Amino acid sequence: MACAAVLAVACSRGISEQDAARIAQQLVNQRQGEVLEVMQVRPVGGLHKVTFRAPPDQYVDVFISQDGTHFSDSVRSVAAEQAELAADRQFAQCLKTAGVSLLVGRNHAGSQQQLLDLGRFAASLAIACDDDQENCKKLGVEEFPTLRHDGKLYGGRRTVPWVETLTGCKR
Repeated sequence: MACAAVLAVACSRGISEQDAARIAQQLVNQRQGEVLEVMQVRPVGGLHKVTFRAPPDQYVDVFISQDGTHFSDSVRSVAAEQAELAADRQFAQCLKTAGVSLLVGRNHAGSQQQLLDLGRFAASLAIACDDDQENCKKLGVEEFPTLRHDGKLYGGRRTVPWVETLTGCKR
């Protein structure tokens, strides 16, 4: 069954590899602003994986759903996602057990980046100084983010290795 080469094609039995390549090429070429060569199309986990060659000698993979209605730059395995979630949860729990809290400004870019750096469960460590300004002043918070551990304050964004060394927790 052949499908029309449009972006949101839906076919009852799925689209062919050639149609997946055409849809992917149209999207990728619009995004890149140049025509990239399709090198390969193959099935991967219920999707069409389309590999393009981009100058100079780089390869770009994109994924098109079997029915031609969805496009993605990446696909993660369920096992990898579960492992990362477990590691993030364990790291946040270790930090909490070690007495770490993160004093943040809710709309402060550095605070938001620090939370992202520390993983998906780091918000459980956060105290929004926007809501508790008096307490944050009493604690001596002078900048965001501020990490508190063992009664000491460490102002400014900190790297994960720095936090690991301070606390003994590993991500």
